[in-house]
Amino acid sequence: MVVEFLTSSSAKDPLDWPARVIAANSMYRISQTVMLFADEDDEGVFERACVMMADVMAACFTNLGNVMNVMCRGSEIEKSVGKAFKLLGKTDEIVEAVQRLEWPAMDHERAVKIEEWQAGFHRLERLLSELMKP
Repeated sequence: MVVEFLTSSSAKDPLDWPARVIAANSMYRISQTVMLFADEDDEGVFERACVMMADVMAACFTNLGNVMNVMCRGSEIEKSVGKAFKLLGKTDEIVEAVQRLEWPAMDHERAVKIEEWQAGFHRLERLLSELMKP
C-alpha cells in the first residue's frame, strides 16, 4: 500500500499522507522491528510487542494536547473547538473501553496462536467501533 502510494503520488512528506497509508507504514515498521527479535522465545517476542504497542498508545495520548491546540486555532473557532472537545470525549471513551476490557485468560498453548489473538482483537475492534459511532 505504501509503495503504491509513493509511486503514484507526489506527496513524499509523511505529514501529507492519508491516514491509511500512515497506519500501513507504521504497522510495517513495527512488524519489522518485532522480526529483529524473532530468535527470542515466544514470551520475549510477545513482551517486546506489548511494550511497543503501549509506547505507540502513549505517544498518541501524549500528542493529544497539541492536536487539540491546533484544532482550536481553526478559522471557524466554534466548530474547531467543538471538534476538539468531541475528539477529547472519544479519547476518554477509548480509555474507558480499554480499562473495561478483560484480556482472555489463555494458557501458553493458546497464547502463541495468532488466531486466538485475532479473535480477541476482533472483539475489541467491534467494541471500539460501537463507541466511535456519532
